[in-house]
Amino acid sequence: MGMEQVLSGVAGLVMGVLCLVQAVTAWRTFRLLSRGRWAEADVVDVRVERDDNGARVYPVVAFTTSHGDRVTAESPVPKSGPPGPGSLPDGRVRVLYDPVRPRRIVLSGYRGDRLARSAVNALALAAASAYVFVEFVF
Repeated sequence: MGMEQVLSGVAGLVMGVLCLVQAVTAWRTFRLLSRGRWAEADVVDVRVERDDNGARVYPVVAFTTSHGDRVTAESPVPKSGPPGPGSLPDGRVRVLYDPVRPRRIVLSGYRGDRLARSAVNALALAAASAYVFVEFVF
């Protein structure tokens, strides 16, 4: 086994692990979107990250589940732009939460294309990993 095969095997393994991570992200997002429940939430805090591209706002919300549990969770998806009037209207938002894990949330208007992006990434990484293994390792 030559050095090229070893390096190709490591590259294929890394791509395979990244593929698995993207597939799990896609599955978790799909489950949230398919079985999630909507609730009204109060914005209780805002975490702001600033960098060269501006600011990203991560709202922290509190809501009550359909089982009566009070939950506080931070949005995993930021809102781009500087915080200010209109960023979080009235301090209330609708939140989609997972009944099994209520801290897993998506705020209304913050969904993005996470499911599609993760699924496409997983498929592309699976194809690239398979190609590397077939072409260079075997």
